[in-house]
Amino acid sequence: MAEWIEALVFETSLCEFESRCGVRMKGENMIGGGQQEQNKISVGGSNLLTAPNPGDTASESDIRSRLIRVVNYGHPALRKKADEVLIINPFDRILIEDMMDVVASFPALGLAAPQLGHNKRIIVVNTITKVIPIINPVLAEISTEESSMTEGCMSILGATEDILRPSAVRVVGLDSDFREVSYEWEGMLAHVVQHEIDHLNGIMMVDHLKEYKRNKMLKTHRKFIRDHHMPVHSYKVITKTTA
Repeated sequence: MAEWIEALVFETSLCEFESRCGVRMKGENMIGGGQQEQNKISVGGSNLLTAPNPGDTASESDIRSRLIRVVNYGHPALRKKADEVLIINPFDRILIEDMMDVVASFPALGLAAPQLGHNKRIIVVNTITKVIPIINPVLAEISTEESSMTEGCMSILGATEDILRPSAVRVVGLDSDFREVSYEWEGMLAHVVQHEIDHLNGIMMVDHLKEYKRNKMLKTHRKFIRDHHMPVHSYKVITKTTA
């Protein structure tokens, strides 16, 4: 990886919790009543990668559907600094599963708990081969080298913009049993995990943009919301997972 510099650390603990099923069966999303292409991975409408279709071996009776709310730009939950998770309780486990289901069903590359309206330091990262929740994520190291990549956001639907970030990071933390773990990611995954950790600190991707680009992105987002007759403050994603 590139040369490292010490990262600014907001918290002192972290985690990883791997998906039961890897990248799960993708369901419909609620936007416009349509169904996205099964093999496209996107962040807020930006098709950044192509992923293999997961095997569809479950019968209809094995599939459960849920509606999970995602909050939009402007919702106050997105501007609060999230609280550190000190223990993993049953509610947290349900929240983690919901986040994993949303990311796989949308599909998207990442999600933070504040985007579901929960003030918890939990994110999920879709590596394509698996969906990894990370609790209390900390950027232990970041590279001096930077890269610009197109990013979108499930809370700023319909709009994307190029964001400059460190091109490589090391993320440390704890798994669901509070065992120490560490990830080193470059390129796309480095951008994704930084984007999601920003959410935990009340920071959104538009905060990295100059004013004219920020205004352009938000204008595109508002038009998308109007054109698809969506509620201003939140929308719901249909998730379909094996029971």
